[in-house]
Amino acid sequence: MGLILVFTLAISLFLASVMWMIGLSINRVVLLFSLLATTLYMRRGKPSRRFLMTILMAVIVMALSMWISSVIYDYSADGQWYHMPAAYALSHGWNPVYVHHNPIIAEAHHANLWIDHYSKGMETLAATVIALTGNVELGKAVNMIMLLATLCLSFSVLRNPYFFGLSLRKSIFYSLVIDSVLSLTVSYSLPILIWLSISA
Repeated sequence: MGLILVFTLAISLFLASVMWMIGLSINRVVLLFSLLATTLYMRRGKPSRRFLMTILMAVIVMALSMWISSVIYDYSADGQWYHMPAAYALSHGWNPVYVHHNPIIAEAHHANLWIDHYSKGMETLAATVIALTGNVELGKAVNMIMLLATLCLSFSVLRNPYFFGLSLRKSIFYSLVIDSVLSLTVSYSLPILIWLSISA
């Protein structure tokens, strides 16, 4: 399941970049097409029941991540200042390859220096989610999807007998440790976001 999530996001980023190069902008089919392309790429022959269940679990993880993102409001300074406006602009037609300065929110926002000049990898992925759903808060789901993909991939490597072959208990424990270390910033900001959304 981890590879399905990672490939879906990677294909989304690649497809958005290609669309920008040929003069198009991000639209609602980018994420869906990426999931379909990932499914077709990873399918070997006739799809097995296990493969179909894995695809279904990946879709459930994406949907659950989007739901959690919709109920937790982003109060972070960076998120409000330039990440969310950049993702919003990208999802609403801004093509940063051909239009250097962001025309979507340029008049109403003071962070255009950062929006125009910072790299836009995560914002592009968030824009594919926003374009699909129409909700700017759901762009945060990409962080959770990547977090869960890392957890699944580390568990698979630790459990696989060709790599480490650890027991189920050890694989779960070390996967959680690895995921916690890799997502340290999310671990610090998520409780704050939850507390702020409960107290608001």
